[in-house]
Amino acid sequence: MRAAALTWGFTLIALCDGKVMERHFNGMVSQYAHNGDSDMAYIGKFCFQCVGECGRQHGNQRSRDDLAHTLAYEAGMVRVNAHGGYQPGQVLAIFLSEHFYDQTRSWRHVYRNSQLTCRQKLAKAIDVIELTPSPGPNASLTYEDEYAPDANVQRTEYIELSARPQFFHFAAMNCEENQLYMFIELKLFNPGSFRNRQFSFEDQGLLTLEAIMFVFSIGLACAALQSVLSLSSSKIHHPPLLIFHNALWLGALSHAIALFFYNSYGTHGHAPELALMMSEMLFLSMDLIVMILCLLIARGWRVTVTHLEKRESFMIIAAAGAYVMVYALVYCADMVTRDPADDIYPLMTGGALWLIFFRLLLGGLCAYFVMITYKLEMSPAKRQFYRRFNSAAALWFLAQPIAIILALSMDEWVRHKNATAVLYFVTHSILAVVLVVLRPARAQNYFTMTALEGELDGLVNRAGRGAAGPGSFPQASGHALFRDEDEERPAGAHWRDDAARDEPKNRYRDEDPHVEMQERYSRDDPPTPEPKDLRAPEPVTADLIGGGEGANGNGSGGYEQTSEPQRLPPARAAINDEEGML
Repeated sequence: MRAAALTWGFTLIALCDGKVMERHFNGMVSQYAHNGDSDMAYIGKFCFQCVGECGRQHGNQRSRDDLAHTLAYEAGMVRVNAHGGYQPGQVLAIFLSEHFYDQTRSWRHVYRNSQLTCRQKLAKAIDVIELTPSPGPNASLTYEDEYAPDANVQRTEYIELSARPQFFHFAAMNCEENQLYMFIELKLFNPGSFRNRQFSFEDQGLLTLEAIMFVFSIGLACAALQSVLSLSSSKIHHPPLLIFHNALWLGALSHAIALFFYNSYGTHGHAPELALMMSEMLFLSMDLIVMILCLLIARGWRVTVTHLEKRESFMIIAAAGAYVMVYALVYCADMVTRDPADDIYPLMTGGALWLIFFRLLLGGLCAYFVMITYKLEMSPAKRQFYRRFNSAAALWFLAQPIAIILALSMDEWVRHKNATAVLYFVTHSILAVVLVVLRPARAQNYFTMTALEGELDGLVNRAGRGAAGPGSFPQASGHALFRDEDEERPAGAHWRDDAARDEPKNRYRDEDPHVEMQERYSRDDPPTPEPKDLRAPEPVTADLIGGGEGANGNGSGGYEQTSEPQRLPPARAAINDEEGML
């Protein structure tokens, strides 16, 4: 039974590689300091969490049975594999990010403290692992000697967990020779299940989060694609939906790459950093496209007007270009100057704060555009749309600042995953709302959806051949067609005939509009008379001489007016109705 438990524990560890940190040193310690502390070569950090009973003793101080139980369930573990030539004084120092009882031993106090010597800093470490074993009787003392055998070190250390999660910092030091000649590999294991042991506690849950966001973003992108294909089959042009559809697919691709990164990380303990960088770039592209779309709609594009002025288009393009340039400069500067040993959250650096400032400026520009367009819009329905759109756009521009404010109020070991979850929840909720508004069923109430040029020509040809009734403008797949402002016919003698032809067939049911409205909605007051110059002449039905039958066939003389006025053609009646109402 004991042998089975021990075998199961070591099998679990063998299947799980743990988080892998690798460094190769071949020279002075100061050349690996990365603008940091010249007394140590920083390797990385890892957050351990206590699960269950805390304060357990080191695994190497317990029996073999308890060792298997500790490995499988409750111990944080560091497996060290170092090899290279013999160099005296090489050690792996482990520091606590925040020491409970002595703050002078915390990483923040030790790192970059010029008042402490190398040996004083080494004395602040909670654990020191010798990386140079005692040389054999025939071993060489120099790394450059080609006949020198490798000095291999393989050790397993068990971390004494505390009452709450803690960040552990790992650094290679040599206070005797100030030189490092070795290759070191660290495998770090957290307590917990198989898929979580490789992750630092601050990153646990990101794999599940990315999987959920990938499924949700794919659903949004597929819904947008279905609407785009429906409009395309009907030959209807809806540019805002097309732009938003492309942004959704960029977001889905971003989550797919991030999911690949964290899945590889959870399986092998490491993953290509380029994949995570590509995921961030794609998410930034989606964010930028949505911001530009918000600025365009805020200025009334495809809602109040179909085309923006050149000055406004240039202003939007310049604002988006400035944001991209600032982001690129900040990102490059952060990659060059940022010290990986710092405990600063990435969204709280100076460059990130500059990005938030420019993002808020774009949000202010969007609100300014909405205010101008709202004053010019006369339709009550569209004015209500602008009010709701302003709230959604403001929430989109404030999503990242909200995530940072929430991150400031959280502990550092849950800050990253919780802030990321809040940012994803806010952005994808807004994306879902915008998609509902942009889908054709709702968009035709606010947006101008125009027919493609080929569809307009086909409609004109079919009307000329009699395939469609005069003025019939059919609806395809339940989506109404509209004409662009630039596609209207020029004013002239034929404008009235063209307008009558383009009038929907089922508007007046081929009858006089006034007669139909009076029959459906009776009123006590007399109907409004038509303009005098457009009123049809009243026919004379009497014999002017007085001896013959009148036009009414009763033989009576004099002037007799027919009881039924002359009926006008539907197209002419529609024009009379519109001008009479004006």
